[in-house]
Amino acid sequence: MHELKDLPDGFAQGIWAKLAQQSELAEMPSDVKAKYIKDMETEMDKRAQMKCALRKATEQGRAEGLEQGKLETARKMKADGLNTDTICKYTGLTTEQVAAL
Repeated sequence: MHELKDLPDGFAQGIWAKLAQQSELAEMPSDVKAKYIKDMETEMDKRAQMKCALRKATEQGRAEGLEQGKLETARKMKADGLNTDTICKYTGLTTEQVAAL
């Protein structure tokens, strides 16, 4: 009987790829299947952790960038002679932060 070594063109994606994966999984001995499932769960956990870390790093970078932008704007406003209250009002910085510039 003919055996496919690879999926035919056009069948390597979507539902056909999932069907092929499930067929291979069903044919595995139970000990190999258990290890495969455990390895896949570990891999999915790693990917989820990486995605979460990336999201947190992106959020932190945005927050730091916004803060730097506020400080830069406040420095320019202060250099132009605007008073501290006005600078605080438009940048959201505290009077202590503006005084430290």
